[in-house]
Amino acid sequence: MALGEEIGRRGFMYPELKDAYGRTKGLLIGGVIHGAWHFPAIILFGFEYGKNYIGAPLLGLVVFCYIW
Repeated sequence: MALGEEIGRRGFMYPELKDAYGRTKGLLIGGVIHGAWHFPAIILFGFEYGKNYIGAPLLGLVVFCYIW
C-alpha cells in the first residue's frame, strides 16, 4: 500500500500540482491533500503519532500536512 501511495503522490499528484500552481503552492496544496487523506486514521486510531502527546490529535493533523 505504501508504494502505491508514494507513486500516486510523488509520481502523479505533485507534478500535476507543480505544473498548475508552481512549486511552492503545489507543495502546500499537496501537503494539505496528503494530510486530509490521513485525518480519519489520525483522529480515530492515533495513526503515526499515537494518542498520548501534547495537543493530540489536533497537533497531529497539522504536523501531518508537512511539505514533502
